[in-house]
Amino acid sequence: MKKVLFVCVHNAARSQMAEAFLNKLGQGLFISESAGLEPGVLNPDVVEVMHEVGYDISQNKTKSVFEFYREGKRYHYVVKVCDQINGQKCPIFPSTIKVLDWNHEDPAEFKGDREQRLAQARELRDSILKNVNEMIDRERILNVDYKSLELVPLNLVTNNKELCLDINHILLTNDSETYGVTNSLFDNPRFKLESVTSSSVTNWLLVVFGKSILRQLKIDRFNKSNYMGLLNSLVDSMKFNMQDIGLNFTDTLHNYMSKVGLNINTQYKSFRDKENFVLTNWIEFSEKSILDKNPLILINHSESYLVYGVDTLKNELLIINDGVKTKIKLDDWIQNTNQACLLRINIE
Repeated sequence: MKKVLFVCVHNAARSQMAEAFLNKLGQGLFISESAGLEPGVLNPDVVEVMHEVGYDISQNKTKSVFEFYREGKRYHYVVKVCDQINGQKCPIFPSTIKVLDWNHEDPAEFKGDREQRLAQARELRDSILKNVNEMIDRERILNVDYKSLELVPLNLVTNNKELCLDINHILLTNDSETYGVTNSLFDNPRFKLESVTSSSVTNWLLVVFGKSILRQLKIDRFNKSNYMGLLNSLVDSMKFNMQDIGLNFTDTLHNYMSKVGLNINTQYKSFRDKENFVLTNWIEFSEKSILDKNPLILINHSESYLVYGVDTLKNELLIINDGVKTKIKLDDWIQNTNQACLLRINIE
């Protein structure tokens, strides 16, 4: 289980709510504590609105984050639920994987009569609950036991010379009209530049294992938080030297898959010389893979796409590009790149 510390100024409201929500809703995934920069007294409005939704925090004590630090406590995540200026005063706990900023308004500053303050406290409570649920959704997909999954193949869709996998149910989230992961889901924009293959590998995992993961998690559709958890967990693994795209990428991919307990083998078509490029070989390779219900990954120095289909008449690959279904005319695309790889991943 991951240990989480929620921090705010007085440990009187925001961090107390987050701790209560996560300890109940995230059982089996998280165990959390909360503390403040300057411990104060529980906010009575917050105690009341938490009681309205079945949480009794009236007997909770307020605690000092600096005492926790001096005691040598360790956390996987430290979440600052106060504003950024106050959050900067929080000590840096050793071994923390990630520090998150949720930036919620201090209910001690709410104005108005009792009913007006309670209305504002309810909005704050619901906003913190939304953050907690997103945190849980991100973590749940990282705890999937891939070794126990039984692969459920996707359906094939054919239309004249166009052959593709039916990915709608898997890659369309329950809260968006985009397909799979998008660049906006990276925790940091620079991750997209450092790890150009993370998006396509995330989409590949979702397509290949999606139906089985949904069954294991007992959900009907993925949401953005599920995608964000998986995408950002791949970032470090998918950073690689681009000197030999095919070989180097498959090495990093093998390393990541072994971490989640999967054995794979890979086949790929690599490209270095425009004059010796044989279009029909790439199209046939793509067609055979899609017929086997196995999506591909198309990579060059700056781009990476999930390939879910092929049009053999037009020599086009059907791809997912930043959440959108589109097509690439393969010979035109090759002419605009110096090195490329079309990769097929097989589960052993």
